[in-house]
Amino acid sequence: MGATAALMGAGVGLSVAGQFAAANANRRTNEYNAKLYDAQAVDSIARGEEAVGLEQEQARGILGSQRTGFAAQGITLDSETVDAAAADLERATARNVRTIKGNAWREAMGYRAQATGARRAGKFAYQGAMLNATGSLLTGAAQTAAMAQDYRYRNPTPAAPAKA
Repeated sequence: MGATAALMGAGVGLSVAGQFAAANANRRTNEYNAKLYDAQAVDSIARGEEAVGLEQEQARGILGSQRTGFAAQGITLDSETVDAAAADLERATARNVRTIKGNAWREAMGYRAQATGARRAGKFAYQGAMLNATGSLLTGAAQTAAMAQDYRYRNPTPAAPAKA
């Protein structure tokens, strides 16, 4: 009985230790993934700001080319035609900048949502593993107690002789 109970206890202990190790590894992996998603969110905003700068730089180049073209055609740079072309370009650039910023923000929100999901997955997996480990401990204890009770039933202790 003693050796069997010891082996059963060791098996339960190993099972619980394995569940703890898996739970911690899963939690660490998900936290690492969440940090990567957080970094990608920051990066998407930075890339959006860089794209805004490029868009504005291109608009300045286009405006310069338009003015050069108008001047080559003999149109004065203070005319309504030049002002209207500049205003159209400014509106188009502003619209493009809003689109770029909105896209970068949406991309960042997607990464942040993935980070939140990874953290939750790690937390829930850890909690589930802890519950499984607790269940293994309780099952092992119940089986050991049942085994001990069965042993006592099958091997009753002889009654001690009465003292006179």
